[in-house]
Amino acid sequence: MSEDYYKLLSIEKDASTEDIKKAYRKLAKKYHPDTNKGCKSAEEKFKQISEAYKTLSDPQKRRNYDRFGTSEPHPRGFSGHTINIDDIMKNMGYGFGNNFNSAGDPFNHEFQQQATPQKKRIHPDIKIAVKIDLKQAIRGGKIKFAVTRHSECSECNGTGYIEQDNICSFCNGKGRIQEIRGGGNQFVHIISTCPHCNGTGGKYTVCDKCDGQAFIENKTTLMVETPPGILPLQTLRIKNSGHEIVENGKRRSGNLYVVVDFEKSQHGINYNNGILYTTARVPMDRIIACDPVEINILDIAKAKITLDPENEKGSYKTSITFDSEDSDKKDMTSINVHIQVLPSLPKKKLSMEKRDKLIKMLREVYGESTDIIQPVGA
Repeated sequence: MSEDYYKLLSIEKDASTEDIKKAYRKLAKKYHPDTNKGCKSAEEKFKQISEAYKTLSDPQKRRNYDRFGTSEPHPRGFSGHTINIDDIMKNMGYGFGNNFNSAGDPFNHEFQQQATPQKKRIHPDIKIAVKIDLKQAIRGGKIKFAVTRHSECSECNGTGYIEQDNICSFCNGKGRIQEIRGGGNQFVHIISTCPHCNGTGGKYTVCDKCDGQAFIENKTTLMVETPPGILPLQTLRIKNSGHEIVENGKRRSGNLYVVVDFEKSQHGINYNNGILYTTARVPMDRIIACDPVEINILDIAKAKITLDPENEKGSYKTSITFDSEDSDKKDMTSINVHIQVLPSLPKKKLSMEKRDKLIKMLREVYGESTDIIQPVGA
């Protein structure tokens, strides 16, 4: 077996034409007979790299080589000869009652009809991702987004081509070729796409309406309403807003699936499993006075709690109730809120006299404390 042309030129299989040329020039200079007089191995190497360059620098020969391992347009084992599969099968002792290429041929269906361009299949459904902020995820409402929808071209019926200009002489317009590999009583019957016409059976005129794409692109702006308290990566479905295809002679549109995503933590608010979490610092005097306070939740609503100095952990549970400001539905929605209250220290620097008075007052309330502090809940 001859050495791989790509290895001979020390290039990758996806090398460009310029890369092939550079590699050949470098090796040709190294192994040229004029610079290696009397060296048979260098002369043989020069012939090999020249043959490799001749094949890989020609687009058609390179395609044949990549597909069949040879620059010739015939696959290995096919040799360009017409093969009568019926005779081969009969010589092997398989007596079919009718000709092997007739209705009894299991491969017959592949070669009885003229090849025609196949429809370019597209899935009718569309799936896109839309990013929103946490406020919109909690409150819900309408979001706008752009989407590109495909509609099957009515001019070419979704093939991208209009009519056949000529018949491929290599496959006789069938779009496929038969190949027999093996020998003796063991061989394999292989059906493959014709390398000359790429399975079309000939050359076709590109559809002017869709420019060969088989579909028409329509860019549009749509709107979907998100429910309040939507979860990250939740999917919303919009019926009949996907790609338009033709099935059984009827046009139908698929569905559009919108995956809604957002950051679960914004502006001091965390959203997890349908519950809002936040931390608030409150002056000590408000806690001691058992004052009611309100915590602003993303300008949606205010979470109301009544402070309790005996709540050692500072954990409070409440809820907020709101409606969606831009929704057609005005139903009220409630979401649970968990608030961690931390006492805040005075922002102003105290004088020594005020500091001493404050310490004395607090120790009268709390009592004398030790240097060892116990964890909360211990």
